Amino acid sequence: MSRWGALIVAAVFGTIYAYFGLLFSFVYYSLAYLWGASFAWTDAIVTSEFIPFLITDLPKMAIVRLVGGIHCTLIVAIGVGTVVSFFRRKLEDIRKGAEDMNKRLADQSVREKYLILEQKASMPVTPTPKV
Repeated sequence: MSRWGALIVAAVFGTIYAYFGLLFSFVYYSLAYLWGASFAWTDAIVTSEFIPFLITDLPKMAIVRLVGGIHCTLIVAIGVGTVVSFFRRKLEDIRKGAEDMNKRLADQSVREKYLILEQKASMPVTPTPKV
């Protein structure tokens, strides 16, 4: 179940990432057009989808670079937030398991069984003679 859940989360995150890339590609193309720069929409979509790596491919205009920085920050923040929440859930599961194990080991009957096993383990072993 957890693998399917991780796959679904990855698919949703990928869809959101692609959607933001599509929206920002229109922003980049429109701003470049308004400022008179030559920037094809196909270049805008490719740059937008790979924004953390291709941010330098944007036109050399301050407004487009500012929007690119906002886009990159948004993508990194969403990605970091997703990773942090994933690990937080996993660590919460580990903490709950450790608390449960601690409660079980603190039980008096388990403690008595442990002491009996400890006594048996500390008894000397007498070798049996071979016939």
